[in-house]
Amino acid sequence: MERYLNYSCIEFVHDDDFLNWVNHGKYNILLDQRWRNWIDNNPHKADDIEEARLFVLTVAQEPSVLASRLMREEVWRRIETTLCENDAPIHQPPLISRWYSKLAVAIGLIIAFSLLAGHRESKVPALKIQDAKVETGSPNTILVKSAAESKTLVLTDGSSIVLMPGSTLEYPRDFGELNREVYLSGEAYFEVSAENNQPFVVNTSSLTLAALGTNFNVRSYETEDDTRIQVKNGRASVSENTTSSTNSIVLLSNHQIVYRHSNQDMVRSLVDNPGILVPVAQANFVFEGTPITAVLKSIGNAYGIDISFNEWQFSGCNLNADLNELPLYGKLKTICDKVACTYEVVDERIVMHGGNCGSELAATVNRLKGR
Repeated sequence: MERYLNYSCIEFVHDDDFLNWVNHGKYNILLDQRWRNWIDNNPHKADDIEEARLFVLTVAQEPSVLASRLMREEVWRRIETTLCENDAPIHQPPLISRWYSKLAVAIGLIIAFSLLAGHRESKVPALKIQDAKVETGSPNTILVKSAAESKTLVLTDGSSIVLMPGSTLEYPRDFGELNREVYLSGEAYFEVSAENNQPFVVNTSSLTLAALGTNFNVRSYETEDDTRIQVKNGRASVSENTTSSTNSIVLLSNHQIVYRHSNQDMVRSLVDNPGILVPVAQANFVFEGTPITAVLKSIGNAYGIDISFNEWQFSGCNLNADLNELPLYGKLKTICDKVACTYEVVDERIVMHGGNCGSELAATVNRLKGR
């Protein structure tokens, strides 16, 4: 991602990988983590990134502006002109003032063009596949290729797919009538509709996945040494594409599986950055004198992850902390710092060790931390 070091706000807005992250990053764990790590390592680009992100999200809220390519290009031309105008040489307002002023002007342009587009909306057909290259795989199938940019597809059953760069997806022309089955080479994020009771099947060169009403990511490039499947929420069944294998593995929310092509080894574990599964309104991680046993159970339920611990060892341990802004492993680290315990990830569960608050060592640690 070295090319982004010299990108301007406008260049980010036109970059396909950046657009994919803004629009779909919350569903694609690997993509989101890659961009967040890059921003953390390059804080001097944070303002450009945030400005570009807000512009993209603002346009996404006005779908009528995207009714035609000509309309979209005209909107962005006006926005670029606004952003690229030089500020007055004598008086430079603060960065935040210039930033919000530009945003306000751009939003005004978008609203104006949305009104114009509204008069033309009925003349523009809705696209099921956004600018994707569609080829005939065979008389009975449709082949979609994504070259240097990601593509978003909406299938007839209501399922949506984000096809990542360098990927190919093939599915039958009568998709959904008899079955829901696709063939993937590369990487794609799936949001599977639960309205159709037929399992949604994804075939790769090494693995087959079956799911219903599930969100998941599949990465299986022919040039890579492994195939990786990550389930964001829901449940999916995964099996090998070999005649000798009849076993399947069930993946739950925040679980992943990595299949090594060289030795046909399949390893199940937690995803690198598990997401919260409960509604935001119910995800409260502010604890005041709360027993650690209740804290760990609350966190486990929110993430849908089994957190194992010895209740006797943690009896008498209480927590005063606000963990709302921390990721899962940040929450666990804070807890361990407070009550002198450790944790480890074992397959798809988390095991807590220590935490005997009645011990002299733990009591000393807690006093030193001001508890």
